[in-house]
Amino acid sequence: MDIQPCGTNESIAYYIAKYVSKSEPTNLDGEVSRAIQQIRREETDVSRKLFKICMRILRERQVSACECVFRLCHLSMRDSSRKTIFVNTRKAEQRYKVLKFNEAGQAAGYCANIFERYEKRPAEHPNNNFNNMCLIEFAMLFEPHYTKPPVINEESIDTDAYAPHEQTTRRRLITLTDNTKMTIRNTPAVVRVPNFVAASDPESYYYSLLIQYMPYRNEAELLGEFNVPDAFLANEESLRQTYAYLEIYRERDRQLENAFAQVHAFQILEHAEPMELDHEEEVPYLPMNEDQFLQAKQSMNAGQKEIFTLVTQSI
Repeated sequence: MDIQPCGTNESIAYYIAKYVSKSEPTNLDGEVSRAIQQIRREETDVSRKLFKICMRILRERQVSACECVFRLCHLSMRDSSRKTIFVNTRKAEQRYKVLKFNEAGQAAGYCANIFERYEKRPAEHPNNNFNNMCLIEFAMLFEPHYTKPPVINEESIDTDAYAPHEQTTRRRLITLTDNTKMTIRNTPAVVRVPNFVAASDPESYYYSLLIQYMPYRNEAELLGEFNVPDAFLANEESLRQTYAYLEIYRERDRQLENAFAQVHAFQILEHAEPMELDHEEEVPYLPMNEDQFLQAKQSMNAGQKEIFTLVTQSI
């Protein structure tokens, strides 16, 4: 079994890049080349271009035997210790809805979604400040509660091998204003939202941030009398407070902050005031002979050799 653990964001990106760029038939190269030429002519951001290229590769590539067996047998191809949910933070008229059918098979309205449940959250709760809770925090901490009747049949003989075991402890619930229930998650979920670019789609970009981080009871009143950019600026202070509060859920995603801290630390070291030493330390003179120089030169990588050649020619 080929197992490669990925512990950081860089290792995940490296694994995906290696997987996508593995050996494929020669006709796939032509399809990808034509797709890249066509996508380059589009006026869009780099992330969308890379996404389209990846989708083209996944459509045209051949599936390995192991992956094919997993898909045909409906086996689980991935597993995670955290649940991941997608919240469609577009405007209300741009979201899709799921029809709900009655026992006769006729459409009977729409299924409830995370936005409707968020608006129906309780006004008071001993353990949660629902009045100041934003949508993104609500989605991370709660999930819909469904009663699951026991189903036993011959086809579910291997269910125990793949399905998670039911918890014996009683799950904590909250009651919404319409008397429906939601379950409190034991571990906060990972929330994914659509990716918008402020330069190409400012309305969707700022509205997505507003609906994620601005507490509200009625989405229709979220903008008030402002347009989307003005409403975003008018609520800047509240958005910053909410964003700062949610930092408690981002303890593992501080790589950029750590990088800035390291840069500032190096700057302090570079501009440190010289210290007067009581005595000067004698540095031994270690000459390098010709063989050692040639050996060190041969051990250089491609980038080091390029810099070495450039410096040598400049001298």
